[in-house]
Amino acid sequence: MEPCFDGYAYITEECLGAFRMGRPIVPARLAVQIMRHPEFPMHYPYHHYLVPAVMLTAVYRLQGETEEALGAALEEAKKRALNVLKGFCGLYGDCGAAVGLGIFMSILTGTTPHSEETWAMTNRITAGSLMKIAEIDGPRCCKRNCFLALQYAVPFLKETLDITLEAPEEIECTFSTVNEDCKGDACPFFRMLGVEMKIPILIGHRAAPVVKDENACECKKEPVLMTYKKAVIYWQKQAGASVAQGELVAEGEIEKQSIAVTAPAGGVLSEICVAEGQKAGVDTPLGYIESEV
Repeated sequence: MEPCFDGYAYITEECLGAFRMGRPIVPARLAVQIMRHPEFPMHYPYHHYLVPAVMLTAVYRLQGETEEALGAALEEAKKRALNVLKGFCGLYGDCGAAVGLGIFMSILTGTTPHSEETWAMTNRITAGSLMKIAEIDGPRCCKRNCFLALQYAVPFLKETLDITLEAPEEIECTFSTVNEDCKGDACPFFRMLGVEMKIPILIGHRAAPVVKDENACECKKEPVLMTYKKAVIYWQKQAGASVAQGELVAEGEIEKQSIAVTAPAGGVLSEICVAEGQKAGVDTPLGYIESEV
């Protein structure tokens, strides 16, 4: 059964929202922000579009391209990513995250089957990232493979095109509790340094309204643009409470509309940083969740 949530549209909206902020974009951080949506699946072909989308957004922001140019590039990336089928890694021997980098490089450089130098470059970024992904045995993990692809892309761009993007020194996976196939310590992103993860609760650039009708279809809920606005926070959970990923932990009130703030991961609400009735905006940590061992 196909999910009701349209992840392709959501990725596009989040990338355009981040682009409008006017700040440098870190591809891995933007990818994690998108993945944290409670309806974004653990494994799904959305990830095949996610990789080229965040890379194009970061580079176009850096190079001063227009929003219209980015929108057209994202639409082309989505069209190509839709050709990368489910289970591509195991059934065709080519992970969709690596293919996503090839899609990104092809669009960025205007490569076609008849190109010369950039044709090789496009194939090299796919092959190199695929080798990194293949260094870790199966089963597949869409999150891990995206992280590996995005890590590989940053130095590759610097070497080949002298494009300098920022990359986080460490990426801590916050999705292991919802991945039945998680490889645990065999994954380089699993509980870095062997400590419990402390995960911030953030309001995204677009926040889902609180819908009182529990039977309402998720795809009919119109998100609220939060980029330049702040919401008054009302907590639904208290410090010390156990929460599940995607569970409502707070509500924000903005322009007489309530928005849902959900847990980005399961664990314990260990700290509340924004008091009841105070205002908070995008990227402000409302509190922290500590993962349960």
